[in-house]
Amino acid sequence: EKQGEPQKTAELYITFADHYSDNIENLPERIILYEKALPIFIRLKNKSAEASTLFKIGDAYIGISDFEKAEKYLQKSLSISLSTGKKDLQILYSNLGIVYTFLGNATQGIKYGLEAEKVAENLKDTSYFISSLYNYIGVTYESVRDWKKALEYYKKALKEEEKHGDISMINSIATNISKIISLSDPKASISFLESIIKKYPLPALDEANIRINIRCMIDYTRIKDTAVAQKYCDALLETSERMAESNPMKSVIYSPVIKFLVGTSQYDKARKYLPLYQQMAEKARVPSFLKEIQLRWFQIDSAQKKYLSAIQHYRKYSLLNDSLFNAGKAKEFSELQIQYDTEKKDLAIKFKDKDIKAKVQNILLLTREAAIRQKDLEQTQLKAQYDSLSKEQTLTLIRSSSEAKDKDILVKQQDINLLKSDSLLQLARLRETKTTRNIIIGGASMLLLLLCLGYRRYQEKQRSGKVINDKNIELQQLVNEKEWLLKEVHHRVKNNLQTVVSLLESQSTYLDSDALLAIRDSQNRVHVMSLIHQKLYQAENVSSVNMESYLPELVSYLRESFNVKNIHFNVQISPVELDVSQAIPVGLIVNEAITNSIKYAFSPEGNNYNIKISMEPSPDNSLKLIISDNGKGLPADFKINTSGGLGLKLMKGLTDDIHGKFFLDSDRGTTITIIFSPNTLFYKQPQKV
Repeated sequence: EKQGEPQKTAELYITFADHYSDNIENLPERIILYEKALPIFIRLKNKSAEASTLFKIGDAYIGISDFEKAEKYLQKSLSISLSTGKKDLQILYSNLGIVYTFLGNATQGIKYGLEAEKVAENLKDTSYFISSLYNYIGVTYESVRDWKKALEYYKKALKEEEKHGDISMINSIATNISKIISLSDPKASISFLESIIKKYPLPALDEANIRINIRCMIDYTRIKDTAVAQKYCDALLETSERMAESNPMKSVIYSPVIKFLVGTSQYDKARKYLPLYQQMAEKARVPSFLKEIQLRWFQIDSAQKKYLSAIQHYRKYSLLNDSLFNAGKAKEFSELQIQYDTEKKDLAIKFKDKDIKAKVQNILLLTREAAIRQKDLEQTQLKAQYDSLSKEQTLTLIRSSSEAKDKDILVKQQDINLLKSDSLLQLARLRETKTTRNIIIGGASMLLLLLCLGYRRYQEKQRSGKVINDKNIELQQLVNEKEWLLKEVHHRVKNNLQTVVSLLESQSTYLDSDALLAIRDSQNRVHVMSLIHQKLYQAENVSSVNMESYLPELVSYLRESFNVKNIHFNVQISPVELDVSQAIPVGLIVNEAITNSIKYAFSPEGNNYNIKISMEPSPDNSLKLIISDNGKGLPADFKINTSGGLGLKLMKGLTDDIHGKFFLDSDRGTTITIIFSPNTLFYKQPQKV
């Protein structure tokens, strides 16, 4: 921040942040720049700029699904905007409605959505924002199961969007409509989607196309055509594998796909994807997603008889659920609890049986000892009586004593047998103890030997590992130096190209209109190459360019360069990386095609003009680049081999440079198609050993 120029510094932060594309990976960087500008506006008491910056930060947090932070910034922006008397707050109200809907507060979501609609109608706003607003209000009504209101707003959104012609948005809204139709008639839902797809076709990787595939999978499941539904499921999982880890569309795919897998008893496959979905849901902190995940865990564990885990997940689900258990779920939960308690008691009984047997044996032994003591006592009493008796009594007593002795001998014999049994048992135990001791000594000796061998191997690995580690450090230093040199080269090339652009800009001051146009075209071409080198020195991989990030930035630059306002740009680029030798020709081709469309395809007084740029892989591993417009097309006598100016010749020549095929079509506008095979990137080439 330069002294005396804080306002300009803050505005520069905003300009730099706005220059980034809306791709999700760029949003954290935008937030950092906005938050640097915010305290400057607060210090300058510039309420209008402060409110605008707060809104931009909140909008960026929505993009990365951090709805709690988004709500905080958007509410601050609303408070300041209302205090300054700002009227056009429809987008701010709409964003707050979205935030509260995803945070599970549908009442607030509907309140702010309807407020946005009211403001838009008062201001007679007819922009493409209206269709998005109606769509979001429909989503909120759907979250509270007001199907009638949801369908009403979805239809209003579709009617408005068909006026603007955004095919992706049309398909997305149609998916929401089909969802409501499917509640009563899944077949009608499928027919409706097929009519929309036929009228407004989409590329395979388009977000709206993914949502349509999800809808078709659900509807075919409802009409019990599981085979067709499985094909959609497999295709959706394949699409998710090709997405970046941070792409929020992954969670959109995981939710219905996991439900389908559980419903068709594919539990192991569901277990593979459910943790990935849970990780994304916990990061986004959306209550409805977290509740659904606990329900899926409960269903999987129940089916696989993991009852304790199932009960734990069901308890978590019940805490997240806004309503009471329904009768079916409560019964299922009770049965699981009873089954688990039964298994638990069975285990306890097994352990108690062993304890009871030991106690019974102790009781029998004590009983025998008591019997022996009783006999000893009886003999003592008899002897005392014998000393005081007469002879006859003595003889009689002797006879009875003899009988008693016989009984006593029998008892003692039984005691001797019992002692022998105890002795044999003690001997067996002694032998068992001796055997156990020998096993322990042998095992300890083997363990000591293995520890010695292991320690020796460990020392050898440590020595060899140190040598390898030293070599790796040297190699990493060399790699870092080379990467730094490459980045420095790209940085200097980019600076030199920017210098060329500045020189052309200076020269244009002294030129006529035709020459000025030629200079501007040259500036754009140089900027195309400059942007490539800027991407290379900013990226970790200095040998390839991410076209999904590069081409939208190029289109944004051209739109600002020509200052076009009546042309809608639809950019749909698959996640593709090209090396520099192909990235620069592709960028120049896109530059020439868009420049020609802006200059020659449209009349100045018209509107609803569209330029579409798409790049996606084909089944044969080639890439297809399409640049099309809905302008007046080429003249009737145009011949591709003989007609055309420098731009067309340049595009054909650049196509030859990348060994591609060039096609030009002028039916309902102009369409340029380039088909080429991407080079194998350096870091993917097999390395020589």
